[in-house]
Amino acid sequence: MKQILQKTDVAGRMVQWAIELSEFDLRYETWIAIKAQYLPDFVAEYAGDQEEKPTTWELYVDGSSNKTGSGACIILVDERGTQIEVSLKFEFSASNNQAEYEALIAGLKLAEEVGATKVMIYSDSQVVTSQISGEYQAKDPNMRRYLEKTLEHLGRFAETEVKHITRDLNSRADALSKLSSTKPGGNNRSLIQETLQEPSVVKTEDKQEVLEVVGLNLGWMSPLVEYMKFDILPKEEKEAKKIRREAQHYTLVRNILYRRGISTPLLKCVPTSRTAEVLEEVHSGICGNHLGARSLARKVI
Repeated sequence: MKQILQKTDVAGRMVQWAIELSEFDLRYETWIAIKAQYLPDFVAEYAGDQEEKPTTWELYVDGSSNKTGSGACIILVDERGTQIEVSLKFEFSASNNQAEYEALIAGLKLAEEVGATKVMIYSDSQVVTSQISGEYQAKDPNMRRYLEKTLEHLGRFAETEVKHITRDLNSRADALSKLSSTKPGGNNRSLIQETLQEPSVVKTEDKQEVLEVVGLNLGWMSPLVEYMKFDILPKEEKEAKKIRREAQHYTLVRNILYRRGISTPLLKCVPTSRTAEVLEEVHSGICGNHLGARSLARKVI
């Protein structure tokens, strides 16, 4: 369904369906971390009607970055010794501190999915642990965004504690973060290998680059581009609903906004500041032959 409504080169019948379905304000979200869901599903199935007790998990995280690539490892252990190991490979360049934050954020997401209420976090990165505790300041804008996102995830648990440990006490996580493939050991362990396609936070300069079209202000297009590219919606519910509905009629091709039609090709969108320029060029410029209003509108399309 998502491909039908957002793909740029669909057939005419599919475009008609996209227009028909756009009135229902449909929203699509990708189901993440399906592999990690197996454990909580298993526990929920055999727990029965027993009273749910608070669960404490220990989370060991480590990130690694070098010339050949970047990666991270997450080890999650509960009170009964059940252990989950996740090996992450990054498809983007990352510094050591960025890799540490990526590992921590991914580990907190995993802990939330398995139903942890109390999490003890262990990391051998003094920078990351000190920034979370407030001992160090996150002066770099990118690190500040990682810190804010980490604190947001920490706030979802009833109790959390972050501790700095030496590398020799975190050797298993350190080894897995440097290996692209590692065999799990023991009957109560599960090694999950995943690839992270993009960073957990978007750099401000990257966002500005996407929103710039030939160096001009996007004007009316900004809310649509922000929603389609970053899933950012206005705070007002009525306006957010309007943007979600209108976005079904548009698509992004190489970061340029186009409007889709049933019987027309993709129509390139221009900001309001350029509409007079386009009309003048078509009417009396290099493409012009002094058309009337109705003919001019058709020719612009």
